[in-house]
Amino acid sequence: MKWCFGIIFLIALISCDNITSSKNTLLFLNPTSEETGVSFQNTLNPSDNLNILDYLYYYNGGGTAVG
Repeated sequence: MKWCFGIIFLIALISCDNITSSKNTLLFLNPTSEETGVSFQNTLNPSDNLNILDYLYYYNGGGTAVG
């Protein structure tokens, strides 16, 4: 039974990526609006009815997602 845990630990250790490697590769890129064709601007106009004190989720959803 001990050898089973040892093998699992060894496999997990070998499969991990070296954190101290000198790879400077990016996983995600931040494309510009010209590249994607998506132009978005989140303009908030606070008022007496819609403000951060009365409506706690006023600033949530400030981004956009495209699937």
